[in-house]
Amino acid sequence: MMRFRVFVILILAGLLLLSGTFSSAQGKAQDPNKDTADEELVTWVLDSFEKAGDWVPSMPRDQGVVFSMKRKGAPKAVLKKAELIKRENKNYVDKKRSQGHILKENPISATATTNVNKYVLGVRVEFMKRGYNWFTLKPPMPIKIPGITKSISVYVVGRGFNHWLWLMVRDFNGDKRYLSAMRPLTHSGWRKIMFPIKPNIIQEGFKVTDPRKVGLTFDGFLVKCDPMEARGKYYIYFDLLIAQVNLYFEFNKDEDDMRDYW
Repeated sequence: MMRFRVFVILILAGLLLLSGTFSSAQGKAQDPNKDTADEELVTWVLDSFEKAGDWVPSMPRDQGVVFSMKRKGAPKAVLKKAELIKRENKNYVDKKRSQGHILKENPISATATTNVNKYVLGVRVEFMKRGYNWFTLKPPMPIKIPGITKSISVYVVGRGFNHWLWLMVRDFNGDKRYLSAMRPLTHSGWRKIMFPIKPNIIQEGFKVTDPRKVGLTFDGFLVKCDPMEARGKYYIYFDLLIAQVNLYFEFNKDEDDMRDYW
């Protein structure tokens, strides 16, 4: 009987030890956005759509007609996120200034006071026929994303259609890549749609020291339409296109190392 009790006590002690180890590991992993030893994660605003009228829509002529325009309004989630981004980026810029980094080399400084709470990008499509239709939305100029991109996200109104949203980007070598959303646009109202950047997308080369060549270039949105629902009129809205980027290697380099962009 005594041996049995000792055996039970040892088992319970082992379970408690494992539980404590698991809880500790879970606590360390519960914040995936927290900076690690070789990461400085910052939110970079690609476009707040305050000048959404500059975006260029396109669609094959035999499929339909697409229009885009700047519309007044913003989702409540964006208003909160915008304030958070401005506060975090301002703190980041102040921290870098206190460390003696030159602000003109700080790619995040321009977005520290970005106003992102008045307008959205509205798109209207008028289909001519059913089919595997598609349309694109491109910024007036491709958007170079600084640092190493971890993820890209955008707020979208889906309107319950079974269409799919894709991102068009170019990698470090200039090759075009298409990133699909995790689910179709079947939701109602606003939803934040995230596009994780997988490791197979090349963003840097160890022989290149120019930080302006590192990372991705955003070329626009691609919407692939469900052939059963590509009829009549379709409306979709976009707001707050952002990227989570790692700027660690932008600043943590040897001070006496030459930079190859002269």
